[in-house]
Amino acid sequence: MKMVESEGCEFKRSVTPRLAREVIAFLNGRGGVIYVGVEDDGTVSGVGDSAAAMLAVESMVRDAIQPDATELMRCSVVYGTGLSEERHSNGEAQCVRIDVSAGVSKPYFLRSKGLTPHGVYVRQGTSSIPATNTAIRRMVREADGERFEDLRSLCQDLTFEKAQSLFKANDVAWGTSQMRSFGLLSDDGVFTNLALLLSDQCPPYLKAAWFDGTAAGQFSFRNRDEFTGSIFQQLEDAFRFIDDRNNLASKIEGLERIDIRDYPVDAVREALINAVVHREYSFSDATLVKMFDDQMQIVNLGGLPDGIELQDIAAGVSRLRNPKLAGVFFRLKLIEAYGTGIAKIRSAYRYDVKRPQISFSKGAFTIALPNRSYKNALSSEKDAARLALRGAGEPFEVSGEGASSLWLRSRTAAGEPSPRNALREEGGSKRALASFDLSDIERTVRFIEVEGEVTRKQIEELLGVGQTTAGKVLRGLAEDGVIVQEGRGPSTRYRLAG
Repeated sequence: MKMVESEGCEFKRSVTPRLAREVIAFLNGRGGVIYVGVEDDGTVSGVGDSAAAMLAVESMVRDAIQPDATELMRCSVVYGTGLSEERHSNGEAQCVRIDVSAGVSKPYFLRSKGLTPHGVYVRQGTSSIPATNTAIRRMVREADGERFEDLRSLCQDLTFEKAQSLFKANDVAWGTSQMRSFGLLSDDGVFTNLALLLSDQCPPYLKAAWFDGTAAGQFSFRNRDEFTGSIFQQLEDAFRFIDDRNNLASKIEGLERIDIRDYPVDAVREALINAVVHREYSFSDATLVKMFDDQMQIVNLGGLPDGIELQDIAAGVSRLRNPKLAGVFFRLKLIEAYGTGIAKIRSAYRYDVKRPQISFSKGAFTIALPNRSYKNALSSEKDAARLALRGAGEPFEVSGEGASSLWLRSRTAAGEPSPRNALREEGGSKRALASFDLSDIERTVRFIEVEGEVTRKQIEELLGVGQTTAGKVLRGLAEDGVIVQEGRGPSTRYRLAG
């Protein structure tokens, strides 16, 4: 009885380049058996020289298929119409049996075609057919994990002109071993998505637009542009787009001339790098830069990483979505230390009334940088007090209350000790406050001086901490008799004692 082809069995008359497709299809599926020297209808025709045929098969698998599959394939000689491993007579036809195991590093593909439907094959019934892009991505995720930068790139025809120039400028070696250590090459020598991002063929792109009008009002396009190529090139082009529109204003104070850019250069740089390093690249849309009269918005896709909240970002906590990409930026000195970008942005605005704003959703993370030249006059004496307080540390949210005649009362100016010295003169920092930086304690007390009374939420924003830490600071000050708590629950307020 003749054998027939099935999902796990394939017949081939001879060894040809097309045989590699059948091997790949079995590797990408549940495995299977290929008989060489058998017609499609099951008639045994033989191969003549079985040793030469087996050598040809082994050479083809080694040279044409990637990742390496030589350990997943075994060739043997079978005889006669029953394709038996035992030879019954000298006249029996010889065939080659190829046993292919299911692969462990899917998808397998033709080296010459890459991770494309022309290079990846799967089994469908008795045929080996090109895999869809969806099926290829699914196999890649199952084998490499969910992190985008670790997945094998579907495009393998990559060049790195821009990346190589940056590596050379920073005296960082560029070669096969370095590409492996950085994560640009997988263990089997295939380019990863990290390599794709750094390559001149990088598909994710950046869009920039300049508007006439304010972000919250009516606006119209002045100019727009799209930047492609390596993410290094996109960063340079986007920075140049912004810098060309980042006006320089000057003011005279006494004999000194002070120059102020609309947007602090350090803040722009950090915001752009943050958007590129932390975005979710499995989303296909562009990173956005939007310049309005009153602010600039930089939007990167993906929202906050799992397990991170906004107060964590303010406190300098960093959870990297793309740690290998961040590692490359660190080696190229584009990042000085992880988790410092937001702090640098806030620091650049520490003497401004307006402060950067952060917002996020499940799909996007936006940082808005205020235009320091847009209606930047202090609105009230209270704003002046807040501005003075910012000089003591990080900026905090302006509450938006109306004009007030409340001044920042300086105990030192009145001949009284500062809050820090007052605590020391009263016996030093009490046990409840012993673990806190006195500058934060002083800032909290001075903030309450300015506001009259505050909530715990305001102290969280002032210090950039969570509710537990803010609560401990307030309780410690209350226990030391520096402040008084009034009310309970959501209505709780704190004011200075006396």
